Amino acid sequence: MSGALSPDACVAAWRRYGHLVRRRCRAVLRDEALGDDALRETFLELLRHGGAFPQAEAPLRFLHRLADRCCARVMERRPAWRAMRGESGETTDGDPSHPFGERLEAFSVGATDPEVDVHVSACAACAAYLETLATDGRAHILAPLPDFLSTPTNVVSFERPAPTPVAVASNGPAASVPAPRAGRDRRLVVGAAAAAALFCFVLLRPNAPMHPPDLRAAGGGPTLFTVRERAGLQLRTAGDVKIRAGDRLSFELQLPAPARVSLVLFPDDGPGETLVSARALPAGTARLEATVQANAAPTHATVYFGPSEVVTASARPAVGGDIGALRIDSEAGP
Repeated sequence: MSGALSPDACVAAWRRYGHLVRRRCRAVLRDEALGDDALRETFLELLRHGGAFPQAEAPLRFLHRLADRCCARVMERRPAWRAMRGESGETTDGDPSHPFGERLEAFSVGATDPEVDVHVSACAACAAYLETLATDGRAHILAPLPDFLSTPTNVVSFERPAPTPVAVASNGPAASVPAPRAGRDRRLVVGAAAAAALFCFVLLRPNAPMHPPDLRAAGGGPTLFTVRERAGLQLRTAGDVKIRAGDRLSFELQLPAPARVSLVLFPDDGPGETLVSARALPAGTARLEATVQANAAPTHATVYFGPSEVVTASARPAVGGDIGALRIDSEAGP
């Protein structure tokens, strides 16, 4: 990122993409209040250092990456965030039969994507997801701007008031001359200078580096998300998951740094099964090709994920540090 973004451009980005960035922040942090903190930080960062945003080829992806970095900073400030658990809501990420969620979100705000257009016309789940995004977008546009975006655009008015006519008695015709206003002009100049100095301080003050921080130092580490598909609807969660016969699970793995990882499923009463073997992944969130289909037989298993040299199907690894685990358990139907 380079230079500041104009307040008007930042407001336009907020109006068009703010509700999508809010969903991203809340999904990553799994907490509405922390997600809103990260949302505010994302757009403040855009205002101060987002000069390259208008030229971005994929504006939503630009904002998502910025939001991920701001979420990481929120995690650093609040190490207890990992104790929080919650569901991020419906999404269509993680299933190769559906477009990636970011493509659907970009499509919902006007991006041209013929493949998504064709898919949505035949997929009730994705059409319902787009309608949810549209509803969020309409509510977001009608909501008032937050203070940090509405204030800079109205810092001070530089328009001089029109001269006040004063009648002057004379032998000739009446004339109009400006009333004395030296004191008023001086106050306006001083106020404008102070407001301009404050505005420049907000935009140009030093800020944290834009490279992704090390989440392990803040108690981070890998996080595995599951995407459960049931009756045409999908639900993305972090942590343990309950399934029923006919459900299908797919996976996303969030990494704080590039790594080669494996994903292994160990049934409670059987040997391990490798779902993903030694796959090299970049930092961030990546979809995995593995899926789990629930049948009529009850399923009770643990999925382990982490470095490929440790996570193997030969033995259950010890959970901790770079190695994580989640439970998959069957539940009774309705």
